[in-house]
Formats: sequence, structure tokens, C-alpha cells
Amino acid sequence: MEMTVPYIKNADIFICPSGSKERSTFTTGCTAATSKVTSHYVWPGWFPYDYYQWFAPGNAIMFSGFPTPRTTNCSPTRPWSACVSAEFTANPAESAFMVEGYFVSYFPSGGLTFGSACTTGFSGDWNNNKIHRHSGGWNIAYCDGHAKWVKGQNFHTNTSAVHAYGGSNYPESPFMRVGS
Repeated sequence: MEMTVPYIKNADIFICPSGSKERSTFTTGCTAATSKVTSHYVWPGWFPYDYYQWFAPGNAIMFSGFPTPRTTNCSPTRPWSACVSAEFTANPAESAFMVEGYFVSYFPSGGLTFGSACTTGFSGDWNNNKIHRHSGGWNIAYCDGHAKWVKGQNFHTNTSAVHAYGGSNYPESPFMRVGS
């Protein structure tokens, strides 16, 4: 967001009109008086493409994740994982880049417009209408530039795509197909 400051005229483009601006809606961890909700959209690049069980026991286990240029969590001991940036995703039209969630910031000295992240994330709580505030779903921006609405529960539990690895087929999210 900081990089786009010279090109935008109104920082409210990062705030969903139907979302809460109260930091307590999303966290109790940011107690600094200067902390505030600076965005209702989040790039969950801390979840590189890997084999996950999303959020709670009993939920889907599948290949999924987001584009990230980081190498954390991608190692020789997990050769199926993939840390690639958005421009190198294998399926850009099926690779979620940005989802609705929350970005709560505090403002240290240094002149940051959006601040440093105090907490950021998205939720697998399908009944949390503060995050899944659009009829139980999210607006999602994909790596190829298009955006669409997806039901929140479907986003985290749909295993209808297939990922071939080591001669076998494994369940994969049709919305997070970053890997090959």
C-alpha cells in the first residue's frame, strides 16, 4: 500500500464501505492509541503454497496457498511447497492474490501513511460477518488481475482441483493454485 501512495488520491479505497473501522472488531492485540484499521484487504503471502489443513480440525486438507517471494517454509524437506511471486504462479487466473480480511496498523515515527502491521489476516470462521461481510463470502483479486466473489466456506474447503505430485493426485484448492 505504501508503494501506491503517489498514485492514489484517497486511501479509503483500501477500506470496504461495509466493513468496520474499529480495531477491536478484528483484534485486541493492537492497543496503541495510534493503531487503526488501515485496510480490509490482505495479501496472505505468509501462507506459501503447501499442503494445508485450513483453520480447524475436520476442515479440508489440500494443496493451497498464496504467491510469495519468501523462502520461509519452502525447503528441501518439503519439496512439494512452492514460494513463487505472483508473476510466476503456474495458474494466475486460479491463484488468489488478495482477499478480504483485516490489516490493523500502528504508526511509529517514520512518516508511514499506512503504518506497520500490528495484526493482519483473514478468517475461516464462516459465521464471522465482519470478515465474510458480503453474503457470507469475499471479494478476491487473482494474480491475472480479475476479481470475483467466492463464498468464504467454499474458499477454504473446496478440494475439487487436483495436484499431481510424486506420481499421485492430491486434492487442491481451485482458488489457490499457485504451484505447478
